Amino acid sequence: MKGTSTFFLAGAALCAISGTLLHFAYEASGDHALVGLIAPVNESVWEHLKLLFWPVVLYTLLLWPFVRRQIPAWWAVMTIGLCVGLILIPVLFYTYSGILGTNVTWVDIALFFVGVAAVFLTAARLTRSRFLSEHARTANTAALIVLALWAVAFAVFTESPPPIGIFSDPLAQTQ
Repeated sequence: MKGTSTFFLAGAALCAISGTLLHFAYEASGDHALVGLIAPVNESVWEHLKLLFWPVVLYTLLLWPFVRRQIPAWWAVMTIGLCVGLILIPVLFYTYSGILGTNVTWVDIALFFVGVAAVFLTAARLTRSRFLSEHARTANTAALIVLALWAVAFAVFTESPPPIGIFSDPLAQTQ
């Protein structure tokens, strides 16, 4: 896939910047419920996964018309990459904070950028997958279903978070 590295480098940069800005959107909106569907409403690990999810989904959507011929399984490669990033962030967070017994803000921020890199490195690597290219229609359909499930999960668990650590707001526990 000649020349596609630009899509991935630009995407990583744009998603890192927009995800960082998205961190402040809910509070800046006056805690507007609709903004809370795409921006973190508290400091839980789950809510911060939105910082990765929504910018990547938007980037994937916006680039689709430009890359669909060059990367026929675009939705699939981006969704697989996104899932890698969304899983990697909490795994690394709970691993390092479990070892240290606490979390460190700069490490938490760095984990977001590691997640962004994981998305785009995985997606770039998958563009070479003959299987995904040959089954692009099915792979893209499956990817859209997975993205819809993630979006529903973010909406449901923002409104009604289960009493599990990943959904817990550490600031609410210290007050």
